[in-house]
Amino acid sequence: MTVPDERFPRPRALRDHLSRRPQLVEPPPPIPEPRPAVDDSALEGPAWFSYIAAGDEIVWSAGLAAMLGRPPSGNEIGRQVVTRYVHRDDHAKALGAITRTWTGRQPVRVTVRLMRADGSWFDVDCRLEPIAGPEGTVRGVQGTVHDVSVRERARREVARLTRRSETVQASIIERDPATRLLTRARFADEVDRALAMARRLADLLVEALQAHPFVLPAHWSRARAWAGLVRYRPDGEAGSHDLLIDAEHAWRQAREADRPLTLVAHPVPSRDRQGSYRSRVADALDTDRFTLFWQPILELQSNTVTRHELLLRVLDETDGPQSPIQVLDTAERLDAVYDIDLWVVERALQLAAHRPDLCLQVNLSGRSMGDPRLTTEVERLIDRYGVNPEQLTFEITETALIGNLSEARYFADRIRDLGCELALDDFGSGYASFRYLRQFPIDLVKIDGEYVVNLVHSPQDQVLVRALVQVCQAYGIHTVAEFVQDEPTLRMLRELGVDYVQGYLVGRPEPLAPVGLRRSN
Repeated sequence: MTVPDERFPRPRALRDHLSRRPQLVEPPPPIPEPRPAVDDSALEGPAWFSYIAAGDEIVWSAGLAAMLGRPPSGNEIGRQVVTRYVHRDDHAKALGAITRTWTGRQPVRVTVRLMRADGSWFDVDCRLEPIAGPEGTVRGVQGTVHDVSVRERARREVARLTRRSETVQASIIERDPATRLLTRARFADEVDRALAMARRLADLLVEALQAHPFVLPAHWSRARAWAGLVRYRPDGEAGSHDLLIDAEHAWRQAREADRPLTLVAHPVPSRDRQGSYRSRVADALDTDRFTLFWQPILELQSNTVTRHELLLRVLDETDGPQSPIQVLDTAERLDAVYDIDLWVVERALQLAAHRPDLCLQVNLSGRSMGDPRLTTEVERLIDRYGVNPEQLTFEITETALIGNLSEARYFADRIRDLGCELALDDFGSGYASFRYLRQFPIDLVKIDGEYVVNLVHSPQDQVLVRALVQVCQAYGIHTVAEFVQDEPTLRMLRELGVDYVQGYLVGRPEPLAPVGLRRSN
C-alpha cells in the first residue's frame, strides 16, 4: 500500500533548480525528544519510491515515510522533494545518480543523507533502476532505500581520525629558522601594577561599608566588612597577583580576629605563600567546599544529548555554588591546582563507573596537563574504577598556560592510546589559536561563546564560525558551539556544519546528584 504521492521534476528541471540551491521552505521545529536509531525491519514494509515522467508523478512507500518522520504533502511539487528531503550537501550527488540511471539505462547505487522532519539526518544506501517504457525508452526511475547510518558514522569517524593523524604536528619542538636555536614557548609574565593604599583610606572604606544601610525586601540591613593591607616596595620581588593573594589572606585574618583591618608589613615569601595556599586548597577538599555541576551537550545529527560537561563550583559560606575562576587562577599561579584537578578527575571516573551510559567531558588546567604525575594518576584511576576510557574527554582551555609542553603532549598521546578523547575549550579566545591543533591530537574543538551568542545578527561572527568549522573539518576535528540560547542560533549552527551545541537552550548546568563519590587515599 502506498501513501499520497510527491513529485520530482524532470531531470533537466532538477538540474536547473539545484544550481540555484534554494533555502529550506520551513525552519526546523524546536529540539524534539531523543529518537532511537531507525531499524529497517521495524518499518511499515520496505522503503521504496518510484518516479514516472508522464504526469511528473512520484509514489513512495509507508516505510520510506516512516524513515523520514512525516507523511508526504500532496501539494508539494517535484523540485521541493529533493530540496526538502535530501541533505543540501548531497543535492548534486543525488541529481548525478538520477541522471546516470536515466541516461545510462542501468542501475546505480548512491549513498546520501536524508533529512527528517525535526531537522536531524540519517544515511541511506539507495539503489536506482530505470523503468523501461513500451518502446524501450526510459519512462521513470524506481529506487529502494536502506538506512546505513551506523556504517556511515563509523566510516566518517575513521576518516576523521585519519585526517587528525595527518594534521597533528609530530613534534612540539620549534627552532628559529635562522639560528636553529630553540624559541621560547610563550610569555606568561604580566606587567606588575603599582598599588598605593593607605591604612586610613582602608579604615574609611570599611567604616563606610559598615555604616551604609542596605534595603532588603523585608527589612534594612548593614554589612559587615573587613580589609587586608600589604605594605610593599616598588622594587620588591612580589608581583601584583602575589600582593592580591597576601591581601586576601590578611582580610581573612581580620575576619577571624573580628577586627576591621589587618596590616601585613611586607609581602609573604613566595614559598610560604605557596604553602599557605596549598593548605587552604587541601582544607577545602577535605571539607567538601568544592562540588560538581553538569551540563548536557546535544549532537545535531541525531538531536540527542550524547555528552555532559562536568563543571567545578566553589561553595561559599552559605553553601551557595560560586564560579571557581578566581580560585583556579590563583591556584594555577601558585602551582596548587593539581590537587583540585585530580579531585575532579577522580569524581568523574567514579561517576563514569556508576553510569557506564554517560560520556563525560572533564576540564583540566594547563599546568596540571603538563605535570608528569597526571598521566600515571589517570591510568591508575581508570584501572581502579574499571571505567571504559571511551566515556571520557579531557578538555583544556585555549587560554591555559601549559607548564611543560613535552609532558602535556605525552599526556595527550597516552590518554588517546587508552581510548579517551582530547578537547580544546574556548577556541578563538586566546593566544594559541590554530597552533594547538597541530601540537596536540585534538578530537573536539569548542567554539568560544563570544562568537555564538550574537551569531544570528552578526555577519562577522558568521564568517568566523564558518571558517573555524571548515578548518576543523579539514583537520578531522569535531566542533561544539557554546552559549546557544535560542532556536534561530541553533538553526544557523546546523547550517554552518557544527557537530554539537551546548547552552541554556539545550540545558542549564545542574548539581550533580551524589553517587557515593568519595576521595581516595
